[in-house]
Parts: sequence; structure tokens; C-alpha cells
Amino acid sequence: APVGRLGWDEVSQLAADLLATMYHAGGRGLAAPQIGEGWRIFVMDHGWKEGTPLPRVVMDPEILALGGEVETIEEACLSIPGRPVAVTRPVTISMRCFDLAGAMQVLTLAGIEARIAQAGKALEAAGTIEEKMAAQEALDTWKNLLLETASFSGAAH
Repeated sequence: APVGRLGWDEVSQLAADLLATMYHAGGRGLAAPQIGEGWRIFVMDHGWKEGTPLPRVVMDPEILALGGEVETIEEACLSIPGRPVAVTRPVTISMRCFDLAGAMQVLTLAGIEARIAQAGKALEAAGTIEEKMAAQEALDTWKNLLLETASFSGAAH
């Protein structure tokens, strides 16, 4: 659901909870659905592990453009710890969103920051056909891994 339906206190508390959970779990991004919340918000911080914290709260994002160059890199997911998967994503993206102050922003992201934002966007909700296709491919990869993990766990009992 759009974050604009929440009051300021609820939005700021949700953002704080997401950031605290992400840092505690050792991640670089976390979307509200990962903690059981159905709001269109995710947080990311691509620099904190290198000692340069740059927390970003992204609300009601819409990907405007995906770069043509793609890259396949192993990604980890806080929802399935310890099981990285190779995921192909565009290297650059342009995204419209709102920040924690409610200001609309147009962000151009590249590298790891673009990758984290795409994962967050895929988890919170896909919008355009291109996003849905990219999100579905990534989610199918994670779903297959989860099914393999469940089958392996079931065989051990």
C-alpha cells in the first residue's frame, strides 16, 4: 500500500525499525514486506559495511528507466540467510520516490546502490511490465532456492 496513507509518526517508526533490523542482520537493504508490513517502503545503506554509513529511506518508488548494461552477481537475501544466488540486474537505474521528509526525488543509481534499490523495489511491489519481468525472474530464483532448502530440510527429518 502507498506509504502516504500512514501518518508521520508511523512512517518514521517503520523506517527506524527497518534500518535497525537491516543493520542488526548485517544487510544492505530491507523492504517492509520482509518484516511483515505491506507498505511500499524500503531502506538501504550501501556504504555502512565499509565505514561510510549512507542510510536511505525510499518510499513509494517507481523505476523510471533501467540501464541497458546488465551484470550477474551473487546476492544474499536477509529472508534466506546464508544462501547467495546469482542474479542478473541492470547496472544503472533511474527511480522516482519520496524520502523520509516527504520530498519527491529522482535518483540515478549505479553499481551496488542500483542493485540494492532494484532488490528492494522487487520485494516491495513491481510496477511496470519491465519491473515485473525483472522482479519475477529474481523472485523465481529465490523461490527455487527456498524450495530446494525446504526439500533438503524435509529429507533430514
